[in-house]
Amino acid sequence: KTQNLTIPQWAEDTWDELEHQSNVCYHFHFRTRLLHRLRAGPVIGKIVTRMQNKIKHPEDKLKVYVYSGHGSNVAAVLQALRVFNQRIPTYSSSILFELYREEGGNHSIRILLLNATEPEKYIPPPHVLYIPGCNEFCSLEVMERSTADLFPLEWEKECMEANEERIWKVLNPPPDRPLGYYY
Repeated sequence: KTQNLTIPQWAEDTWDELEHQSNVCYHFHFRTRLLHRLRAGPVIGKIVTRMQNKIKHPEDKLKVYVYSGHGSNVAAVLQALRVFNQRIPTYSSSILFELYREEGGNHSIRILLLNATEPEKYIPPPHVLYIPGCNEFCSLEVMERSTADLFPLEWEKECMEANEERIWKVLNPPPDRPLGYYY
């Protein structure tokens, strides 16, 4: 549908179910905290580090960092932040992390999701994403605490260990799940 292609009648009849199954697949790609850590942790860590650096060096003139990725990258970050709505991100979806300096000198962030399906025609207002335990504006300290477990110290080693564990489970499935067992 998003590509304006003709859809066969059998697919039209089951479109909602197909869409639901696609959304479920996205959820299962990133369902564990380890997968959050390996798939989204490096980019979230980079964002938090750059915010910390901006606070330490306010004279730095650079104000915007832009990262680009596939919808699966967007979904991984959303799920790692525990704000994923179980729907595949549309083309051109964007997550905006805004850093604010408050009157008392504290800093907070606001996270927005821009999910425009046809940005060339209309850009709807972004959705505010609420980190669990936060309001619209979340203190940077709370954000750091809620994401600290996402920052892999040795990404390649952790990724290899996770992959070896998965391969072991596939090659040596439990007796009650002999075929097609994936963690």
